[in-house]
Parts: sequence; structure tokens; C-alpha cells
Amino acid sequence: MKKILLSLVLITVLTLSACQNTTPEPPTYVGPLEYRSVIQIDINPSITFILDENDDVVAVIVNNEEAEIITADLLFVGLNYEDALDAFLTAAAETGYLNVTRDDNQVTVSLSSEGKADLEAFRTAVENRVRGFLDREDIQGQVETSQALFDDLKATAEANNVTVSEWLLIQAVLRNDASLTLEEALVLSTEELQTMLQSAYQDRIEQALIYKEELRGIIQDEIDKTLEAIESGELVPPSSYQELRDFIRDRFKAYQDAQNTEE
Repeated sequence: MKKILLSLVLITVLTLSACQNTTPEPPTYVGPLEYRSVIQIDINPSITFILDENDDVVAVIVNNEEAEIITADLLFVGLNYEDALDAFLTAAAETGYLNVTRDDNQVTVSLSSEGKADLEAFRTAVENRVRGFLDREDIQGQVETSQALFDDLKATAEANNVTVSEWLLIQAVLRNDASLTLEEALVLSTEELQTMLQSAYQDRIEQALIYKEELRGIIQDEIDKTLEAIESGELVPPSSYQELRDFIRDRFKAYQDAQNTEE
């Protein structure tokens, strides 16, 4: 019985932290921009998925350093958007940006689409996918939508005679190359912009992987401490699944409070 509970503790902690093995290949963030839909997910890590007519990911734009870190060993291009969402949310949980010890997690969903017969149905499907992930992982928080983001982007893109996805790509390249002007970026081909963006990401991938492994290490240390405490008899294993979830929450909370005190 004790061994079963120990295994359950380990499995549950790994599920809550959503650990996954690193991928040996560097990620590809950009592919052919056969734009049909765009989904942006903001937690604090912020990522944008560009989808084709089959709702498969054809390009990815990481919008901040946090997103670069948590996606440093993930491959999104070619995935259906549902699997891409799951992979991103898993990485956010794994590294603590979605936190099982808090009840105020927030995920903001923004999207735009060309040719969708029912945009609201698509929006609902995306939101339900995110909510389903939070429910499965017992992560408390809210899922919100923000249409204003893409309304503004569409108007700006049209003013510059480009599509929304092309405008997002241009803005990503400009964030990564301070020497490039908007006028210069607007005359570059999509292929040139993609090459520049992929190069910028690859230049930082090694450091991003180091940071991600450090975050994983923090969680793994707590797993090890929890198992050692149970094996030594310092902690009594819970007798039910719900008690187990509460038990792990308390352990993570105590660990984080100790870390904050040290800082």
C-alpha cells in the first residue's frame, strides 16, 4: 500500500508540474504562412499560433522572454492547434507560470480568422480546450477573451497593406532587430522575415534551455524532498485522492513560501 501511495504521489506531482522530456532538436518557430487563423495565448509567457485552413500550426511567434524559455524544447509547427495549446499550457504549468498552489491564474485568449464560417464557435472551442486543460490539472483560475487586440492589429495591418499574420511577423522581427526600421521590414519577403526571426530565436535557444532546466530542477527538488519525507515517516501519505491533491498543494505552498523568505 505504501509503495502504491508513493507512486501515486510521484505521478500526481509530475502531473501537476506537467514535466516532459526535452526534445533533442531545436524548435522550428516558423513555416509557410498560409494564414487562416491566429490564436494568441497570454499567461505571462505570451505566444501566437498561426494556423492554416486545417487549423494546423504553420508558424509560431513567441512574444516575450518567458515564452522563449518555456518553449525552448518544443516543436509546434505541424501540430493541430489543440495539441499545440496543450503543449504550451503544459510547459507553463511545468515551469510554474500556471501554478497549482494559486487560485488566481489567468489565461487570456485572443484570436482572429479569415474564412471561418462560425468564428464564435471556433472561439468557444479554443476557450474550452484551455479550460479543459486547467480542469484536468486542477489549476484554479480564469480564462478570458480579448477581441480588442486583433481588432487593433487588423486595422494597423490593413493600413500597411499586409495581412494580420504578416504584420505579427514584422513586429516580431522588429522586436528582435532594433536596427531594422518598419519601412525596411515592410519590403522584405515573408521568407526573409521568417529566416531573420528563426535566426534570432536560435541564437538564444541555448540560454533559454538552461533557464527552463533550472525551473524544472526546482520542481524536481520538491518531488525528491516529498518522497524522502514519506519514506522516512516524517510525512504520513494521504488516504484518498482528494487528500493527496490537497497534500501536494500544501507541500508546494510551503516550498514557495520558503523560497520567497530566502529572497
